Amino acid sequence: MTKRKPLSEKPRKKKVIKKKRNRLQRFIREKRKAQEQKKTEKQGNKWKSLIPVILLAVLVAAGVIAFVVLKYQEGVRRQEAMKLMQEARESRKQKEKTQQERYLATVRERMKVADQIQEAWEDLWLDEIELTEENQDTFATVESCLISSEDSSIVEIKGTLPGIPKSDSDDIYIFPLNTYETSIPEGAEPADTFRIEKTKATFTFHANLNNRQANSRMFKKFVVAAKVDGKYKIISRSHYITNPEAVAKYNVYTPASSIKGLLVDPSRLNTGELEDLGVKQAAYNIPLSKITGQTTSANYPTIHYTYNGKTYAIDGQSVAEFDIVFGSLSKKGIRTTAIILNDMNYEYPELVHPKARSGSTAPYVMFNGAEEAGVDAMAAMATFLAERYSGTGHGTVSNWVIANEINARSHWNYMEYTDVYNYTKEYAQAFRVFYNAIKSVNASAEIYMPLDQTWNRNLNDRNYDARDVLDNFNNIVKEKGNIDWQLAYHPYPVPLTNAAFWNTGAYYKKLTIDSVDTAMINMKNIHVVTDYLCQESFLTDEGETRHVLLSEQGFTSSSGGEGVQAAAFAYAYYISEANSHINGFLLNRQTDAPEEVAQGLAFGLNYSGGGHKQIYNVFKKIDTEQSQQATEFAKSILGISDWSSVIKQH
Repeated sequence: MTKRKPLSEKPRKKKVIKKKRNRLQRFIREKRKAQEQKKTEKQGNKWKSLIPVILLAVLVAAGVIAFVVLKYQEGVRRQEAMKLMQEARESRKQKEKTQQERYLATVRERMKVADQIQEAWEDLWLDEIELTEENQDTFATVESCLISSEDSSIVEIKGTLPGIPKSDSDDIYIFPLNTYETSIPEGAEPADTFRIEKTKATFTFHANLNNRQANSRMFKKFVVAAKVDGKYKIISRSHYITNPEAVAKYNVYTPASSIKGLLVDPSRLNTGELEDLGVKQAAYNIPLSKITGQTTSANYPTIHYTYNGKTYAIDGQSVAEFDIVFGSLSKKGIRTTAIILNDMNYEYPELVHPKARSGSTAPYVMFNGAEEAGVDAMAAMATFLAERYSGTGHGTVSNWVIANEINARSHWNYMEYTDVYNYTKEYAQAFRVFYNAIKSVNASAEIYMPLDQTWNRNLNDRNYDARDVLDNFNNIVKEKGNIDWQLAYHPYPVPLTNAAFWNTGAYYKKLTIDSVDTAMINMKNIHVVTDYLCQESFLTDEGETRHVLLSEQGFTSSSGGEGVQAAAFAYAYYISEANSHINGFLLNRQTDAPEEVAQGLAFGLNYSGGGHKQIYNVFKKIDTEQSQQATEFAKSILGISDWSSVIKQH
């Protein structure tokens, strides 16, 4: 045993106690710590067992909370949705209200506009007008009556109305009438019907032309009608077709290098004289009695010509003679004018006007446009001649003169005396038949109405002044459909027996003055006629001045001799050449006619027994470079030194 150093008893005791106390305190701490740990573990185990419960509770709580939140949110959303829906409803209501207000405003505006339009339409609506004796005949106006350019089998009639005629309906009708008819025949049916529009003051009818058929309307006049109390009443002036050339098969016209022309002598056709004379134009008469009727020669049988359902007998031998004349002239390049004359016709008396069949010895009479048979016969003869002489192998006739000096009623175109209007109306009716017939065959042919030199004499000798006939003819034609008629004029010297038309006695000078009111026309004042035709009222629809063909004038060699005759021709020719409206100067004649010579009228270039006169050589050279030389002699006869002193341009 190891000996210990001796310590004091007291300090050691304290140290042991302290150690024991520390050990006890540590034990207690550890014990407490163990207990606390145990307690903690116990508590931890307790909480561990509660975790599922707590978690479940938490989950339940979370679910509840979530549900509540969702419900709340749903409630909020629902409230927001309801609010939005309410706002949308309010917005829609406001929008609908605005749209409705706008719509109502638009409707009101449209109604206002509609009312204005209605008022405007009512202003435009045609008034309903009572038909009276004063307005009935001219209530409707036919503006045009034309063969359609799109379909030549159709006639198109257009016009205007001042209002709606009070009638059985809003329909109006178009009727074709004969030239001589003034009312609609009982039982006639309209060619077409037109329903009037309340706001349209125009109308258009369409009718079949029926060209070259028995019911042809080529020569009809059309009238507008309304039905009143079950009967048709004419409410317009009549109107003819004005473009017959729309159906023409031919389009020929012989050109001429000068106006120099001659009434030819058929017996001298093949003598070379026309070539020697340098004839550019020629005229020849066709009396209709000569070509109508049966032929007695077996070599030239009767021509049976059918037109518009009727057959006519035409003298083949006479036609052959005309073939020779017109064929020969055409071969020589001469522009030919045919003058169709209506002498008393016993084969076809229907060609003669019913008021011209007795009471006169005049060689020619009024054509018959007053009866159906007359119109048909004229149309047939005119069509036959135009077809034969439109470059079809028998010659070409470019100009056609219908009748002769029609104002000289008792001498050259007889019809019972009546006032100048009705006389001219009868001629105009016949003229239009010839015009439509010829132009429907040859579109380029020119159709002339003839007048003599008695212009405005006012003799009251039961003849008529040329100016009066011209005025009436122009007015009648324009009223019933303007056409391109031309004028054939005969400005013979006054008097006929004095070739020196520039040198007459005081009495005759007063008759031939440079005034529209001159009593007579001769070559010195022929410009009065051409100036007269330059008036607007006489122009064609295209604004053109009508041609003047001096188709017959002559200067006798019986008084004054051959020199005066030749000088007169030269002077007259130069006057005509200076007038742009004169398209032909046809001198009467190639050879003296004995019956005229007996009256002091030796008009020929040649004597009837043979031999040329001085005028022959002047005529030959008048349109050549030798003209001035050939006419130099005439200046001393006229008492002038230069042609310009007496020739004025027109």
